[in-house]
Amino acid sequence: GSNPAGMDLYAWNGSAWEFLPAQAQGGQLVASVSQPPPAVGAFEASPMPPLAFTLLKPGQTLSAAAAEASNAVLLQGVLLQADGSLGGQVPGVPVQQGYAIYPVVSEQAAGTLAAVLGDDAARAHHLQEVLSFVVAGGYDGVVLDYTSVTPDLGPAFAQFVADLAAQLHGQQKALFVQAPPPAHSGEAFQTGGYDWRVLGASVDGLLVTAGDDPTAYGGLAGAMLAWAVGEVPRERLRLLTTAMSVDSTNDQFSLVDQATALAPLGYVARTGADALHPGDQIQVQLSGQVEGLGYDPRAFAAHYTYADAGGQSHQVWLTTADTLRQRFAVAETYRLGGVAVADLLADGVPADSINAVTQYKAAVQAAAASHAELLWTVRGSGGVLALATAQPDQPYVYVPPSAGVYEFSASLQPGMPAALGSLSVEVAAITPTATQSPTPTTPADIGVHVQTTSVPSGAGGATPAATLPPPTSAPTGGGGVFVPPAPIGAGNFELGGQVPGFIGHPELMQQAGMKWVKFQATGDAAGFISAGHAAGFKVLLSAVGDRARAADPSYWPEYASWVAGMAGAGADAIEIWNEANIDREWPTGQISGATYTGMLQQAYNAIKSANGGTIVISGAPAPTGAEGAFPGSVVNDDNFLHQMANAGAANYMDCVGIHFNTGTTSPNDTTGSALSGYHYSYYFWPMVDTYYNAFGGTRPLCFTELGYLTPEGYGGLPGAFGWAANTSLAEQAQWLAESASLAGNSGKVRLMIVFNVDFTLYGADPQGGYAMLRPDGSCPACSALGAVVH
Repeated sequence: GSNPAGMDLYAWNGSAWEFLPAQAQGGQLVASVSQPPPAVGAFEASPMPPLAFTLLKPGQTLSAAAAEASNAVLLQGVLLQADGSLGGQVPGVPVQQGYAIYPVVSEQAAGTLAAVLGDDAARAHHLQEVLSFVVAGGYDGVVLDYTSVTPDLGPAFAQFVADLAAQLHGQQKALFVQAPPPAHSGEAFQTGGYDWRVLGASVDGLLVTAGDDPTAYGGLAGAMLAWAVGEVPRERLRLLTTAMSVDSTNDQFSLVDQATALAPLGYVARTGADALHPGDQIQVQLSGQVEGLGYDPRAFAAHYTYADAGGQSHQVWLTTADTLRQRFAVAETYRLGGVAVADLLADGVPADSINAVTQYKAAVQAAAASHAELLWTVRGSGGVLALATAQPDQPYVYVPPSAGVYEFSASLQPGMPAALGSLSVEVAAITPTATQSPTPTTPADIGVHVQTTSVPSGAGGATPAATLPPPTSAPTGGGGVFVPPAPIGAGNFELGGQVPGFIGHPELMQQAGMKWVKFQATGDAAGFISAGHAAGFKVLLSAVGDRARAADPSYWPEYASWVAGMAGAGADAIEIWNEANIDREWPTGQISGATYTGMLQQAYNAIKSANGGTIVISGAPAPTGAEGAFPGSVVNDDNFLHQMANAGAANYMDCVGIHFNTGTTSPNDTTGSALSGYHYSYYFWPMVDTYYNAFGGTRPLCFTELGYLTPEGYGGLPGAFGWAANTSLAEQAQWLAESASLAGNSGKVRLMIVFNVDFTLYGADPQGGYAMLRPDGSCPACSALGAVVH
């Protein structure tokens, strides 16, 4: 049951265990020693508290967000002089703000270090200079970044590091060394003059990098780190990466800012210059010469090619916050002591890159993307009118239904919200031409125009354009324009709704395209099953038993027998418990995904024995990141899912249960939530990817609750739900339709239950605010969903 990537060898020295460098060979950890130790043990490393370092160059300013996200700030700009003294200047940062501060000392010129180490007086002077600089400046330690350590200089450098470390440790200061990427040949790694094993025994941390080739992070970096943790205690290793994007030609890699990386895509331009009227086609396209846009899973980044003015072919990888978070996940796999990020605060690096550091420290699971595409957005006076995906060299065509000004913008998805420019196009009204007629004329019938939009395919490209109806006014008190999302293609995705113990409005559910009804079951559910089937729906039962005994294995056979009875009575799907990661639903102090899996296993086996056709859905956890604030009462849902996965839960479910009920943005968005801070549960796609990836994509997702809260038609929300105060009824309808479209076309979601159809309670728990059916009897979400599902 141990993690092979986390195993280390230790030797007993008579009083303590010491790290013993060893490499994995043929399923063994092999160490070469001159004298066998009295005892040897293999230990699995505990996951380290996530520590993040940020590098700051002269001229850069430490932002408040970066300061809050960083455990330590590394100040570049100190230079080694030929006589061993120090020059240069470091950026100014506030001290005693909760982060450590380490200046970075580098060489002023090539060969400087060799001259210093080759002269005993200069070497001694340099050691004293560094020590005095750190102590007098009140710094927490220092980083050495010497790039010219050749093999012949290696022993002298290692001795200098050991001597400096001893002096700094005597002053309670730390020493870090930044090492260049090792050379790779076959399965061997060569570090030149940097003896990682010797350096690792002296320093507090070794900053190591996979190099500038971004594709290394999906392959070579793992092999390098697997080797590195056999040379250096893993808690002393820090993975150093950059927030810059990469441009490559002839296998030479250059770091570039995002604006430079995006420049080859060009800007939004219109084809044709004729005057436009309603019903005319507007065709826009990017002006650049980019081709071959896709997602490179080796680099965790969007990737494309282009040819420069001289005909030279280039490759570009766009580094985003998601890219960085995936790189950090590599460090987490090998349980390193932390990560360090260079260029995080450089000009041209997106500000949201800091989110990756925040998510890493908060242990938010890294969600891997699988595709990249260009997203076209059309806006009018009423907001967003159309969305479409395409490749950069494909034109986008839109047919305006009426006169007005239309704004076209393009951006790269996912993770690249910044627009690639925008273009405003004016559409003029048609002026009627007067004609003589012997009889009075009547107004002509108004033509219905259509718009076309490219529907994302499973491979991340674009399928042929699908014809959609024009925007229609949603029947809401707050107004707004409904923009039909892409209809759902072929597949087994189905929609349903949760009702309050009875089916009060089956016709509205059918209008919405619902084939399922969900009931919360706490006792005999036979009546629910028969009522659902009589109304023409499949029945999902969310089965919650005796909460006080939920963690007691002696209770599980009783619970399993109960849910097996539901299956035998014809339940089409059963959700095993509800939000078992919080103590409102599970005994305090006993919350565990592994314990829950024990219940799930018995329930699954009993259900399948009673009715093999009943779908078993794992109980959806409560989306939360409050584990640290409420230990014993809460387990973060991503941690709970990982505990389930490690306990083998995938073997005892047909579908992964998931709840999504705190959205305040379109499900297409990944930023902009009205809730403070960041949590993946605020956004549709990060939530989907977190849950889907928790089980390696081996099981589809079943939304047993998905809803958007709006106070429209009811009045003010209670304080705990104030985050939804600005969500309109039109947005609720639009976002539910978009959620169904995205879920149904994702290939990841089997079932989506809308919470809720027609609840009316509106108090401390404003369930009526989630309802599709509103107090005035309208149901804008019913027609919106029907436009997508039918």
